[in-house]
Amino acid sequence: MYRIMPLLALLLGALLSGCQMVSSEEPVGEHPAQLDSDDWDGIWLHEEAAITLLVLDADRGTLEAAWVEEKAGRLVMEAVQAEVRGAGEWLFINTRLEPGEEDASPRFGFARVVIEDDRMLFWTPDLAGFRKAVESKRLPGTAGEDQVHLGKLTGPQLAEIIRGGPELFDWQNPTILIRYKD
Repeated sequence: MYRIMPLLALLLGALLSGCQMVSSEEPVGEHPAQLDSDDWDGIWLHEEAAITLLVLDADRGTLEAAWVEEKAGRLVMEAVQAEVRGAGEWLFINTRLEPGEEDASPRFGFARVVIEDDRMLFWTPDLAGFRKAVESKRLPGTAGEDQVHLGKLTGPQLAEIIRGGPELFDWQNPTILIRYKD
C-alpha cells in the first residue's frame, strides 16, 4: 500500500477515502514543462494549509512544496518535490508516492493543474473512469476495486487521457489554491 503524505493529499486534491487512488509507473506527461518562477513561486493558500512553492529547475519542471504540520504536539516543517510535465495543452503535476513495506516499484500520484492569474486549480483522476479505461484496454495498467495503477504511457495514450478528460477527472471538485500577496 502506498502512503500519501498530507501535502501530497492536498496538492492532488485528495478527497480520497481510504486508499482509493490512481497512480502511474512514471510521471504523467510527454515532456518536462518549462516553469516560470513568477507563475509558480510563492505562498499559496488553501482552506486547510499554507503552502510555499519554489521552482527548483525551470527547464526540468521540478518544484518543491513546503508546509508546516502538527505532529505529537509540535510544529514540523515538511516538504515534497514535484515534477510538472506537459502533454498537448495540458499540464500534469506528479509526485512520487512513498512505498509501503510490501511495494517495491515506484509510483507517482498525478493531477491536472492549471494556473490562472493567482489561482492554481488541480483536478484529480476519477478512479471509476480510469478503471474503465484500463479494463477496456484503452490505457495500460492494472485495475482493482480501490486502485488503478497505470503502466508506461505512450504519446497516443496520453492523447487518450486528454480526449477522455470528461470521464477521467473529477471536474466537479477541483482543489483551488490562491496565491498570497502582501
